[in-house]
Amino acid sequence: MKHVLAACALLLLANMASAQATKSSERCTALASRLSDLAGLQSYLEDVTLKPATCGTALQSGGARAAHCYIGFEHRAEHAADTMARLSAQLRACFAAFKPHGAGQAVNHPDSFDQRQFCTPYTALSLSLKDKAGLGKSLIFLRSAQSKNQTPSSACQS
Repeated sequence: MKHVLAACALLLLANMASAQATKSSERCTALASRLSDLAGLQSYLEDVTLKPATCGTALQSGGARAAHCYIGFEHRAEHAADTMARLSAQLRACFAAFKPHGAGQAVNHPDSFDQRQFCTPYTALSLSLKDKAGLGKSLIFLRSAQSKNQTPSSACQS
């Protein structure tokens, strides 16, 4: 009887883990879709931070488009660093981190700058915290850059 109960418990745990994995996958797919356009990017950032976001779009070389939103905090506020960590953890739970080719450490940033980059099926995401002493603010940017041909394999190509 104990063996039957143990087997039933293991089967129940396996089913629960499978259901949780499916739910997580669905959540990540929905998040990837949400972050693929400006309105979704803005609503996500505002929902998570409970702060108004300022947003815009830019045309990149090669004809690809990028959307970005940012929120402001008091300069070097602990809440800004905590928010950056929370956003990073949420994105990392769903999307692969990547390092594109680029200037990296060769760029001279007069203020502090922390950046995390992620790859969704159709966009490259950039999450950054920038301390701007001249503005007296710390800014968190979330940027979504789409590949021109919108194929999963090309979204995070540099």
